[in-house]
Amino acid sequence: MSFRKDVDEMMKNVQVDYEMTNNIMNNTVRNSGKKYRGFRKKAIVVVTLATLCIGTMAVGVSGFSGAWNNIVQLIQHKGIEMDEAQAVNFSKKGYIDVADADKVTATNNGIKVSLIQTISDKKAIYLYLKVKSEDKKLNNGMSFVWAKINIKGFGNIDGVAGDLNVTSDYEGVFEVRMDVLSEYKEKNLDIDGKDIELTLNCLRQVYKTSADYKVNDDIAQGEWKINWKGKSNNSSKVIKPNQTIIHHKNKLTVIKMEITPLTVTIDFDYPARKEYEEIYIPFTVVMKDGTKYKTTERGFNTIFYGDVMGKNLAMNISKPLDIDEIDYVDIAGQQYKVQ
Repeated sequence: MSFRKDVDEMMKNVQVDYEMTNNIMNNTVRNSGKKYRGFRKKAIVVVTLATLCIGTMAVGVSGFSGAWNNIVQLIQHKGIEMDEAQAVNFSKKGYIDVADADKVTATNNGIKVSLIQTISDKKAIYLYLKVKSEDKKLNNGMSFVWAKINIKGFGNIDGVAGDLNVTSDYEGVFEVRMDVLSEYKEKNLDIDGKDIELTLNCLRQVYKTSADYKVNDDIAQGEWKINWKGKSNNSSKVIKPNQTIIHHKNKLTVIKMEITPLTVTIDFDYPARKEYEEIYIPFTVVMKDGTKYKTTERGFNTIFYGDVMGKNLAMNISKPLDIDEIDYVDIAGQQYKVQ
């Protein structure tokens, strides 16, 4: 058994919070490349002390790769929300990857950007990063002008960099969101094990209107390029109802519905559609424990949000779904069992 597996085995039944998990990892597994005498003994002591001292803390994490860094919770208005139990579950299933922020990093003009972790599936990816400034104070009204990732074998995807949420005068955290729901809807990300490069451009003070923008409001110009190997789970659930419903007094046929933890896409046929006509397909996702997630025509009080892209209704999910726990989907009153 490898050393990392030894440590992982010891931690299986230890309940720790995410920050402590990462601290243990930094002092053991991540330092395993340092060939100094007594390292293995020191590592076992660290884990043993953790076992004795923190027995009843918040969340049980089986293995280091499952940690959901609690600094992510400091980001306001994130694209997705999840509690600790969900984070552990999605980590175990391979959707979450925790980065070594000391290595997955880029520095430019006194601004250091580091990847904390990712959550992704076959259609979407969310990146969580931290920023550290050498001498320029940071505030919540800052953001990178644009972001894109390049996935080897796939190509470039444009993303949206969220506003910075400061954790101190010189540090902050933010989210980058990307998906393939529109122009790449027939493709899958398939990032597992692939080389990924994130490029960020120009850290800038953000204002409410473009008229307020001034050139000297750029905090740091240039580009930041961060590279790592992706980790993800490409599972999804697909149903093909071929069901006709009445939409605005006309017939609309629901051809295919695909659900991933982060997205829902529905292919449909609607010959009578007028230009720019909004499409609403009523559906409810029912979990095995009885929990129901329902769409609404105006998008209120629902976890689904999105838009129509041609003959495809593409939706993001604000609270990731455990697709293995879906019982059935109800589309306009007709139920479809999910296998």
